[in-house]
Formats: sequence, C-alpha cells, structure tokens
Amino acid sequence: MNLTSINKLYLWGAQCLIFIVVLLFLVINKPVSINANLTSLFSESIHNNWQAIQQKINSQANTTQIYLIGHSNLEQAKQASNAFIEQAKAIADIGSVTGKLSNIPNQSTMIQSYKGFEQQVLSPQFRTALENKDLNKIFKIEFELINQIGDQLVAQTLEKNPTLSFADFLNRSPFPQNKINISNDGYLTVTHNHLIYILVTINTKEGALNVNKAKAIVSALNDIPLNPEVEYIRTGGIFYSDEASSSAQSEMQVLGGLSLIATLFLIFISYRRVSVVIATLFLISVSILYGFIGLNIFFDEVNLLTMVFAITLIGIAVDYSFHSFTELQNISPEQGSPLTKIRMSLVLSFATTTLGYLLLLIVPFVIFKQIAVFTVFGLLGALLTVLLVFPYLHKKLNFSREKPAAFYHKVNQFHQKLLNKNKASIIVFGALALLCIASLVNINFLDNPKSFYRVSDHLADNEEKVKSILGQKFDNQYLLVKGETPQALLENEEQILPLLNRLQGNNVVGSYQAITQWLPSVKQQKLDNKLLINAAKNQYFNSFSSLLGLNANNVQSAQQYLTPSAWFETQLGKTFKHKWLEDDGGYYSIVRFSNITDVKALSDALTSLNGNKVTDNSIFVDTLADTERELSLFREVLLLVFAVAFATAFVVFTFRYGWRRACVGALVPVIAFTVALAISQLSQGYVNLFNVAAGLVILALGLDYSVFYAEHGFSPSITQTTLMSALSSIFVFAMLGFSSTPAISNFGQTVFIGIVFTFLFAPMITKLVTKPVTKTVTKLSATKPATTLREKRKND
Repeated sequence: MNLTSINKLYLWGAQCLIFIVVLLFLVINKPVSINANLTSLFSESIHNNWQAIQQKINSQANTTQIYLIGHSNLEQAKQASNAFIEQAKAIADIGSVTGKLSNIPNQSTMIQSYKGFEQQVLSPQFRTALENKDLNKIFKIEFELINQIGDQLVAQTLEKNPTLSFADFLNRSPFPQNKINISNDGYLTVTHNHLIYILVTINTKEGALNVNKAKAIVSALNDIPLNPEVEYIRTGGIFYSDEASSSAQSEMQVLGGLSLIATLFLIFISYRRVSVVIATLFLISVSILYGFIGLNIFFDEVNLLTMVFAITLIGIAVDYSFHSFTELQNISPEQGSPLTKIRMSLVLSFATTTLGYLLLLIVPFVIFKQIAVFTVFGLLGALLTVLLVFPYLHKKLNFSREKPAAFYHKVNQFHQKLLNKNKASIIVFGALALLCIASLVNINFLDNPKSFYRVSDHLADNEEKVKSILGQKFDNQYLLVKGETPQALLENEEQILPLLNRLQGNNVVGSYQAITQWLPSVKQQKLDNKLLINAAKNQYFNSFSSLLGLNANNVQSAQQYLTPSAWFETQLGKTFKHKWLEDDGGYYSIVRFSNITDVKALSDALTSLNGNKVTDNSIFVDTLADTERELSLFREVLLLVFAVAFATAFVVFTFRYGWRRACVGALVPVIAFTVALAISQLSQGYVNLFNVAAGLVILALGLDYSVFYAEHGFSPSITQTTLMSALSSIFVFAMLGFSSTPAISNFGQTVFIGIVFTFLFAPMITKLVTKPVTKTVTKLSATKPATTLREKRKND
C-alpha cells in the first residue's frame, strides 16, 4: 500500500493499541505466573492418565519443606522448635507446620483399625506357613510372640484371635526404617553428632514452583528470629525456587543491562546521533512488549529460564534498526517511502528468523516453545515499528548523513581481501568443516537435566546434611499401580508384592512401603479367612493351644470385609491415605522405595512383567531416567528440525539466487554450527540440548546475513549493518556465556562462536555469479566484447 508516513504511523498506532488492550485484558483476567521448575522443562500437555497422576504426585511433593532444629539439650531443641513453629504458622501461604505427631499409630490404635476383621488378615510369613502346612513354623511364630516380654500386643488381641495370626500381622512397623525416633510427647527426634534435632515439616498451600509465592514464603521464614545457640538446617523446593528467581533476576538486570548499554553505545558510535539511540531503544521496548503479549496469549505459566533467554531478543531486534538507519543515512527526508529498497530484505530476514524459531514449537520442550513465541512476537513488533514508524521519524528528525563512517569502508576492504581468493577461502572453509565433523564423531552428549542448572553450595550442603541426619535416602523412584475399582487396584498391587519381597531379600532395595501390606483386598481377606478356618479344622494350632490351655481352633467365617473407604478413616489408615489417589474414575496407589542400591536392577525387574496382566496396570517411575530419555529423544528431534530448516532455506535461496549461491548461503551457518558444537565439546567436555538448540539461532542469524549480502552485494553499507548486527548479537550471547546457569551459558557460548564464524564467511555468497543458462544469452554475448560481459557479470 502506497501510504504516507503519517498514515503509516496511524496504522502502527492502531495495531499497537489493539495489542496493548489484549495484553491488559489477559493480565487482568489470566495473569501469567513465573515458575522455577528447572528440571521439568517439557511440554505441560498431558497425553494420558499416567502423566496426569504423576504430575499430581509431583505437585504434592513440592509443597513439603523440612527444617531440622538441633541442640545438645532436648528441652532446648523443643523450645526452639515450638517458637519457630508458632512464627511459621502465621505466614499466610503456609498451610500447616508440625514438629510432632499428635496421632501416632500405636498398638492400641492399630488394633482398633481392624476391629471386626481380626480373623481375615495374615502376614506373609504366617500365610506361607499355613499354605505349606508347616506346623513347626506356626508354633515358632506363636512362641516368639508369647516371649516378647513387656509387649501387650498378644494380650490385647488374644481374645479376638487366639491363633495369634492377628498379633503376628501387627507385630511390625508400618513405617520405613530410619533414624527418626518418636518421643513420649510426640516429637520426631534424631540424634547426630551429639546434637538432638527436632524434625519440623512445613506444608505450603501452593507448590514451590510458583516463584512469587516461594519468594514471599522464604522472605517471611528468613524474618523469623532464630536462637543463635540452636542449629537450623532446612531443605525444600521453595528454597531452590527462591534462589533460582533471585539469580535469574540478577542476571537479567546485569547481563541484559550490559548488553543493552553495549548495543546502544555501538549505535551512537556508528551513527553519531542521540535520536538514533532513542529510536533504537524505543524499538527494543516495543519488541519486548510484543514478546510479553505473545507469552500472555499462549501460556498461563512461564519458566524462569525463558525470562533469562528473553534478553537474546535485544541482539536480534536491533538488526532491523541497523539496516534501517544505514539505509536512511543515504536517503532524503522528503522521499515518501525511504525504506523501499530494503523492505524485501527486512521481510525475508524476518521470515527466515521466524522460521528458525517457529520450528522450536515442534519440540515438546516448554522452554523452547516460550522462547520461540516471545522472539517471534518481539520481532514482529520490531518489523512493524521499522516499516511504519521509522519513515515518519526520518521525516521529522532527518537521519541522513553525507559522509558515512570511514571505519566501515576499511572493514569492508579488509574483509574483501580476506575472501578475495575464492579457492583459498573454500579450502580453509572446507578444512575447518572436515576438522569439526571429525571431532564430533566421538561427541559426548550429556542429557542429565541436573547439568542444566547449578545449585549453590549452601543449599547443596543443607540437603546433604538433612539426608545424613535422617539416615534415609530419599529415592525419587516409585511404582505407580492402577485399578478401575478400589478392589481391582488392591489386587493388582498384591500381585507385585512377591517380586518386591524378593528384591528386598536380594538387597536391591532396603525397604518399600505399599498399602496392601496393611490393607489386603477383599479377595485376599477371603483366602486368608479360609486358610485360618481350614487350619483350625485340621488342628494346626493344637500344640500352642495345649501349651496355654486355650481353644485356638475357634475361627469364625468372615461375614464382612475391610474396604479402603473404611480403613482410611482409621488411625493407621490415615498414615497411608496420601499413597492412594483417584483421578477421572481410576484409582492409583504409590509404592515407595527407600535405600535403593541398584536402580537398574529394580527397573528391569518391574518392567519385566511382560505377559502379566499387571503390566498394563503399573508403571515404574524414575523421574531422572525418564527425563534423560526424553532429553535424548528431543535432542534428536531438534537436530531433525535443524535439518528441515536448512532444507527449506536452501529451496527458497535456490529459487531466488540460484543453486550455487543457495549452497553457500545455506551451508555457511550450518558449518558455523558444526564449528561451534566442536569448540563447545572441547571447552565443556560434553554437548547438551541447549548447545544443539543454539544451532537454530545460528542458522536464523546466518541466513539473515546471507539474504542481505545476496540482495545488496558486498558493499560498505552492508558490511556496516552485518558487522553491527554481529557485534550486537555477540554482546548479548557472549554475556549469556557468563551466566551462572550452565544451560544458559552453554547456549550463549555456542551461539557466540557460531555468529563469529558466520559473519566471517557469509560474504562468500557474493563471490559466486549465476552462469547464463539460455542459448540466447550466449549468442548475444558474441556480439559484445568479452571484457564488457565479464564486467556486467561482475556487477550483477
């Protein structure tokens, strides 16, 4: 459309107003929250019920925080913990704080949990003895129970079950083994290095991944006055979120500020006009605003790493400013459409960059999706601002200059000389490529998500202290069992118990905790009751009953059975209720493990249930291993996306510039990426997903350089814009290389190396001239002097 500069400004104002109204509406009605879940970076879409229930389990785990409050004197530790608990309870976003168990299951409450069902629950050892008709084993179990001096369990259960099978069922602890003791008044205590610690558990109302909530809670906890004579050790998700958010905020301010200052200084040195600096700052502000609009439209939650990566938009958006002001330097303010000459180049540049980032949407990696949306929307805002606002600003402020900076002429001449010898350039280019490809043959890919971020020594030490003091390894692995009904779930879990017992006997796991250890299914209760009735009829208990003068053969047939709904209301059942979940009509139970010595053996055993119907009703969850497998898959997908992007760019370049130029224009950023990966491998010792993701940015920026060189030749003005573009990107990505978060620094270093290489070799596209392909042109060439034709080809 042939619009005047003022009409273009009105058009820009109208669309900008619409976007701002949309942003305000979204902020008011659906504000985006920032989360700090650095290990859960994948797409949040739920594809099946297994994923949904795992997400629910992870959310519950994130709400629990632990404090250990220790002193050499128990009473002093109790007083300190009570004072801390009272202060912590007053914090708004904390749901509950407890330092002791007021409703601890004891023998009496455990007995009450099975009232009326005493003759239909058996321990595994008692059940096995009855099934094998091992009378000696039965007598041995009963005799050991009788000889437990001071234990009232037998006396309290003898009347309800004279076979002592019920006493044997209760004669074990429902809790995993650890160093925690329960004092008479209910405090959870543990002794370590001559100090007595009180275990205080804090449950927050929301997960620890909500950055704003986490920061508020940690700030309030830090404000609680502490006794200097008492040791306080803490660990939990909110402390990691608080540290991550503080680190990210600091890095955004420092790295982003330095990048912006360096870029604006570069602009001022190049154009020597404050108005150009202000206009560029305005352009960057608009692009960032549009980026946030995109995030608000497509996401409810944004990862903290996305906000740090957002500063890369500065280095890309200012490219439009460079190209525009370099063109405006040579154009009179009176010209109606001053950017007509480079409009197609700007649009092609936007298209190639957008293509590179949009391909990130294919990868099921939520951070890359958010970065892609933020960057594409930001670049759209920058492009619209350049095309619709800058012509008006040029008319009012007059950006033209009679004498462009001589520095860029010198850089152009030097660059020309560097690439003047085509064969030498191609040899160097090819040798570097082959060398890097050879070095990547033995590339070491690291897919451990823990390598993406760095935890401070203070937090890491605290976590290790908590694990050491409590004496129990916190294993993230667990078995998730599913059933269509509560009884089907219990039966499915019972089928797995024999395997778990063998694994425990082989020391693969130290212990495990399952609901069916304490709540048999109705089917199992019927079988156990029949076993007892049959044993009584066959007088299996005569030896023991004659010893005590009891009638142990009086076993009644069960009339009703213990169900989950009733048992979870009992004192013992309440301690297991958190392991029972319901979702969309299905029922799930969690089997927890502690002190796993061989994760692979456990995983292999639980996934080798092929041919067993339980296979479809259970899944072994190893969050770290699952994440590593997904990272490996996504890395391969990302490389495939890179290949598709290259192929697409090659096709577009072929149609516009011919296949020879297309080869150079598209291959330069590909080789640059290979070089960057090889150097990253040497410096880091490994390559991860973020190094691979950097390839799309290198490709997008490299294609931009190729477009402008192909469209406008190897002129001083294009050298100026590409050099400034490269320097601004280098400022941004080199700054990212100093990030304390490895994922960010790896990404920044790789892009930085790739940009340097791309800038050096991108002008090679201007050294190739498309040969005439028609006979008509050949005939015409015979009518003209050979020197004239060569000059024409050179000019073309």
